[in-house]
Amino acid sequence: MTLRSGVRGYLVAAWEALGFPAVSVEVEASERPEFGDFATNLALVGSKRVHTPPRELASRLIEALPAGPFSKVEIAGPGFINLFLKPEFIREALRRILQAGGDFGRSEIGKGESLQVEFVSSNPTGPLTVGHGRQAVLGDVLASLYGFLGYRVTREYYFNDEGRQIDLLAESLWVRYRELFGEQHEIPEDGYHGDYLIEIARAVREEIGDRFPEFDPEAREYFKDAAVSRIKESIREDLACLGVEFDVWFSEGTLHRSGEVNETLEALRARGGTYEKDGAIWLRAEEHGGAKDSVLIRSDGRPTYLMVDIAYHMNKFRRGFAKVIDVQGSDHQVEQTCVKAALRILGLPEEFLSYAVHQFVSIREKGEKARMSTRA
Repeated sequence: MTLRSGVRGYLVAAWEALGFPAVSVEVEASERPEFGDFATNLALVGSKRVHTPPRELASRLIEALPAGPFSKVEIAGPGFINLFLKPEFIREALRRILQAGGDFGRSEIGKGESLQVEFVSSNPTGPLTVGHGRQAVLGDVLASLYGFLGYRVTREYYFNDEGRQIDLLAESLWVRYRELFGEQHEIPEDGYHGDYLIEIARAVREEIGDRFPEFDPEAREYFKDAAVSRIKESIREDLACLGVEFDVWFSEGTLHRSGEVNETLEALRARGGTYEKDGAIWLRAEEHGGAKDSVLIRSDGRPTYLMVDIAYHMNKFRRGFAKVIDVQGSDHQVEQTCVKAALRILGLPEEFLSYAVHQFVSIREKGEKARMSTRA
């Protein structure tokens, strides 16, 4: 128990001793020592509830407070209550902290409840940037905090290893691979130019020699696997250097192979959560609290990232997590509202999914903002 919670407990007891109906009791540390150790606006907040002027209510609360922990209690301004603690009360709190050692603050709030924290989840198209490392620390600390509160925490990394960006990665690697044979080919538009692909290309040449002179369908599949598998491993190694370990490494490909993307789409359609426009299938997000209606299936039949993300969260729900926290950057906020809207349509509990949203930071090099680009 903290000092603040202890003081709050005494105020709650005084309020209940006066026979008043339940009310929220807030306690804040005083900004200046002459105002005591803690202060509360309970008399101001509760005044209308019990039809009593704030200062009169404050006086009655002070009379009902136990004398034990307080050296002085006074009324300030329109009805604030300033509380001064006895030194022995503070010493007792310090003694309990020292006795608890590393377990100080541990609780059973989430006793045995299954909670997942998904974080980093950078696409396996290149090495992690400093920005990803920052999120790795944020997510890992958050997971540790929930574990300290009694939750059974699972740390999960989601690999978006399907779709056009992976096709571009495969072709970019093939171009670097053919350069080692003296050939020149153009890296595709929106492809990947990073030097890390040159290193992977050298490893591939040592492994298979001149096996793929053309970028045919077989080559596409080979270079997809060659790039993604090696980049995944480098990501694991970087995170291990930070001391961040994941319990689950989840592949987007799993959702496609299992049919869960189509199953989720059909479930949304059955609940009236979709409509068709311009040859595409859209989510009725705005009707259910989303920022805007968004495309789920493009006009060419390919699912969007949003569609797959909704299926992924249904997968999490089926795995039995009571709560899920996604650590994401602020650039995902529109999509976050759409995922929440879809889960409402599908009937999931409102408290199932929450987001820990962080702002981005900038790094400057010679006075200029440095870009952290995987593609470049």
